[in-house]
Amino acid sequence: MIIIEFISFLIRFISLGVRLFANMVAGHALLKILLLFLALILNSLNAFALVGSLIGFFIILAVVALELLIAFLQAYVFVFLMLIYTKEML
Repeated sequence: MIIIEFISFLIRFISLGVRLFANMVAGHALLKILLLFLALILNSLNAFALVGSLIGFFIILAVVALELLIAFLQAYVFVFLMLIYTKEML
């Protein structure tokens, strides 16, 4: 019984870490995709490339701000749940 309880508490910490890691990777992947699209727009030498690149730049800035907000929120939830799980374990 003790071994099962220990494993269940260990799995909680691992699942929190996996969730935090997945959110970070998803944000970075989205930024990489948007930056690749922006590079493709800039490589096309036409009149709409400048307007498209400016719009894309502001979209990327908005995504960076959103990713930063989500990172702080996820870190807060991670620490809060980690403290609750540690208190339950002790």
